[in-house]
Amino acid sequence: MVLSMLSFCQAFLIFICALSQAYVLEVNQDDSIQGAIFAAQPWDTVLVYNGSYYEHIKIDKPITLKGMEYPILDSSASGSAITLSADGVIIEGFRIINSGIFPTKQEEAGIKVLSNNNTVRGNILNNNFNGILVTNSEENRIFSNIIKGNLGYGVKLLEANNNSVYGNILVDNYGLNAFDNGINKWDNYTIGNYFSDFDSVDEGCFDENMDMLCDSPHAILGGQGVDMYPLARIYKL
Repeated sequence: MVLSMLSFCQAFLIFICALSQAYVLEVNQDDSIQGAIFAAQPWDTVLVYNGSYYEHIKIDKPITLKGMEYPILDSSASGSAITLSADGVIIEGFRIINSGIFPTKQEEAGIKVLSNNNTVRGNILNNNFNGILVTNSEENRIFSNIIKGNLGYGVKLLEANNNSVYGNILVDNYGLNAFDNGINKWDNYTIGNYFSDFDSVDEGCFDENMDMLCDSPHAILGGQGVDMYPLARIYKL
């Protein structure tokens, strides 16, 4: 027991030391995001400034990839814009477009998640095949994203479990706004997501007490997924 506690303490100290030595790498318009990711060490932050970047990003280490003033990541109608294969990645602050080729790249996405315990927040994804695709992965958090006008699904959870999806705006994704054939959480016990195909009385959304939440839950196509607190309306896209 004493030895196991010592091992835990040593591992915890190594983790804290790694965090204390984390660096920020900056990427400007003429730089390569992928090059900065190659140079980054675990727990570093790659800070990407406003501009247009034509890349396919692959992340295989736990880093934070943060956009400033929504830089555009354009994958030029081929492959996924960002693919996560490492656990513990944070992606935020990007506008991501043109991922996948219709109809042949149905499992490509603006952000493709193949790993666990990642955070995807505060991004804008449009005109991709899928907006966000999570495959065979767990404990990911997807929140506060605007996912609009993608050709397939807005958010697609495929053989994935124990993920959380909430506070997102899902509008006019042509396949469907959401799909989930696993067991996942589509709200945070307070708010869920806004679905443009579930925003009126005709579609099942009543908001009699005017709290901006639908009075009835919204079932997600694919299996057992249910958003218990879907948003009744939004003020601005």
